[in-house]
Amino acid sequence: MKVAVVGAVGLVGTELMKLLAREEHLWSNLEVVPFGRGSAGSTVNFKGSEIEVRHLRELPEKKWDVIFLMADETASEYVVESLRKKGKLSDTLVIDNSSRYRLEEGVPLVVPEVNGNLLRTFSGGLIANPNCSTVQLVVPLAPLHDVLKVRRVMVATYQSISGAGHKALNEFRRQIRGDAPSPGEPQYAYNLIPQIGDIDSRGLCKEERKMIYETEKILSSGGLEKPLPQVIPFTVRVPVIRGHSQAVFVETESDCSLDEFKGILGRSPGVKLFPEDENYPMPAYISGSTMVHIGRVRKDDKGIFTFWSVFDNLMKGAAYNAYQIAREVLGIGERILTSYEQG
Repeated sequence: MKVAVVGAVGLVGTELMKLLAREEHLWSNLEVVPFGRGSAGSTVNFKGSEIEVRHLRELPEKKWDVIFLMADETASEYVVESLRKKGKLSDTLVIDNSSRYRLEEGVPLVVPEVNGNLLRTFSGGLIANPNCSTVQLVVPLAPLHDVLKVRRVMVATYQSISGAGHKALNEFRRQIRGDAPSPGEPQYAYNLIPQIGDIDSRGLCKEERKMIYETEKILSSGGLEKPLPQVIPFTVRVPVIRGHSQAVFVETESDCSLDEFKGILGRSPGVKLFPEDENYPMPAYISGSTMVHIGRVRKDDKGIFTFWSVFDNLMKGAAYNAYQIAREVLGIGERILTSYEQG
């Protein structure tokens, strides 16, 4: 099995390389080749050995079973369009973690626990990996909507610096050592930034637009009953190295007790529920986890449910979700069941 990893030296690419090394025994004759542009010629560690990062232009010239695109939109577009021109795209499983193709018609946007049905008959071509905060939201939202018909979900995000990439993380580390922000860089340390990406005429920043449109596309393709929930996000960058958090407010058509609501979450694939109020997840303690951790679940006197959600944005939010997609398509390991299949 020949696997290319574009962006192998990045934060997400590094996590993916660790996953492939850890589960190499599941793959048949696994050969992993890292690719990059600026990183070409450097080395990355794979199972204790240093392997050279090849230049991106070499990738389309060879045949691959799987290509993981863990870099930016420019790199993803270069690879995908090069494969299209050579007639190779339909014969290769390409999983893109950038936002370049997520909303393109005909490109599946997949969270296996929610709309893994799209992968059952998929053999080759392009699959998009969603935005990390979208993944975090839809994993618990889909089963809640399936049972309770969610009318509206309001979510405030608390997104770690690692979600902005290597450059931002290095800048943050400089600042917490006492250095002033570099020219053109925001104040990350000891600060909150209530904007992630450009703001449009409606006042929505790019991250908020991603959450709205990607959630709609994922839920629409997951076999869930319409109308779908209205999503109202407010996204904030916070001075945390790793791990995104969300405060989620859910309005439902169907009423249920707090215990029933917790029961739905507790049965949901990919969710780890903290049922006691005084015990709740925090980003400092979930690094490396592949689950969405949920705690402080409550219901007010108007029937609105609220919960706190934390997950590793580099793992389930990116590398692990892409890895799950590949395993599902290739039939490697156990198949992932959705809430609806589990009953």
